[in-house]
Amino acid sequence: MQNCGEVEEPPTTTEGFIELWSKFFRDGTVRMLKLVVEVYPESMPKGELQEKSSISSNGTFGTYLAELKRNNLVKVEGNQITASKELFE
Repeated sequence: MQNCGEVEEPPTTTEGFIELWSKFFRDGTVRMLKLVVEVYPESMPKGELQEKSSISSNGTFGTYLAELKRNNLVKVEGNQITASKELFE
């Protein structure tokens, strides 16, 4: 079998997971992820997350939130957003 290059070890820390995902997400999505990770296990209201992540457009905020949800990095319950517990295991 041909050598396909070096295989990276999967991250073992929350910071490592954020760094990994940072390669695939836009800056605003990464800011949102970092903010919900900072307050874990507490949740953050959507409006507060939008304000603290400096995303003024509701459409852009919704797109970024959908990216995080689709990748199971956050849980949304009503108006509250929480980092997924899997980021901390």
